[in-house]
Order: sequence, then C-alpha cells, then structure tokens
Amino acid sequence: MKHLFAILLVSGLFLSTAQAQNYFGNYKGEWSSLDGDHWKFNLHLEKGISYFIWSYINPPSVPDTTTGKEYLKYTAGKTSKTMQLTGYKKEDPHNILLLGDYFLQLSEDGRILYGSMKIAGGGTFDGSRLYGYKTD
Repeated sequence: MKHLFAILLVSGLFLSTAQAQNYFGNYKGEWSSLDGDHWKFNLHLEKGISYFIWSYINPPSVPDTTTGKEYLKYTAGKTSKTMQLTGYKKEDPHNILLLGDYFLQLSEDGRILYGSMKIAGGGTFDGSRLYGYKTD
C-alpha cells in the first residue's frame, strides 16, 4: 500500500508539472479599462524570460506601430491555473508604458488567458480587464 501511494504521489506531481508547462507559450489579446484605455498585446510566457509587446488601440490617433516591450517576472499562483506576472523593465522609446502587476487565470486547457492589472507601486485601473488566447 505504501508503494501504491508513492507511485500515485509521483504521478500526480508529474502530471501537474506537465499541465503547468502547457500554459507556457505565446498569447495574443487585449487589455482595457473603464477609463477608455485600450491596448493589444503579444505575450511570450515562459519561466526563464517572459514579456508583453504592447500596442495602443485607443485613441486611434496613436499609430498602430507605436509599441513597447515590458519584461516580466513569472510567479506561479496557488493553483496550476493562476499566475502573477510582474513588470520589471521596459523597452519603451515612445514612453507609452507603465510597469504592471498582472493577476491572471487560465482556462482548463490553457488556451485562454484572462485577468486584471495594477500599476506597479500600488496604482490601479478601474475595471482593468485582460483577455487573450494561445497562438501556438
């Protein structure tokens, strides 16, 4: 019986690790707030190096080619379907980005990403919503 429990425990650890790794990859999506801010993003997510590439959508007077890159620290959440991403550095020649703390959840199959964002250092966005889908 002791051996069966050990086998089940090891199998469970392997499956949960494999499931979490399924969430790493590339995502596309949008972030918006009730204030009318609207951005689109590409997210590259992995344990070693993760980053957003952001493009401003609203107002339309800002060219679609105006982008910034936000580097992220990945922290696993309390479950295999939650995580926190924390912006720690940016490449932002147009000065369009604020570093953020992102509190994200994943769908059961890891294909959909959603959650909210706070400005690093304690600021908030009213009604912040982030939604994306896995592209690979």
